[in-house]
Amino acid sequence: MASQSRNLGFSMAAVPLLRDLIHERTGLYYDAGRLENLADRVAPLVVERGFASFLDYYYLLKYDADAGGEWARVMDALAVPETYFWRESDQMRAVVGFVVPALIEELHAVSEKLIIVYPNSGEGWDVQHRCWIGTSDSCEYGNEVREWFVVGA
Repeated sequence: MASQSRNLGFSMAAVPLLRDLIHERTGLYYDAGRLENLADRVAPLVVERGFASFLDYYYLLKYDADAGGEWARVMDALAVPETYFWRESDQMRAVVGFVVPALIEELHAVSEKLIIVYPNSGEGWDVQHRCWIGTSDSCEYGNEVREWFVVGA
């Protein structure tokens, strides 16, 4: 079966460049056997931007000063909502207790901007009503929030 990106007429020549940039920026890596999968996931973003190639999209992500919002779209396109990782409390605790504080410290090293971080124990943002929905235990992340504050959040 031909890939969707090939059906659109996109050359695969720049996909390894895009793959390496995505790996550098997000840590996600697609080996040579999964390049078509990566291309298929990113192709709709390329089309929505009106670009004619993956190379054009690569340049946007790599060099455009306003690429931050586009990176969020890339992550949404690559994310698989059904993953084992998010079902395990040990992995979540590692993100909350180690990854987030390290990221806060890294951000402080390169920026003087205010860093705002808040825990979310499963609520969802309702865009239409502009509010959080769902239930949570506000005490659940109390210790971690104090640690985030100590490192600069």
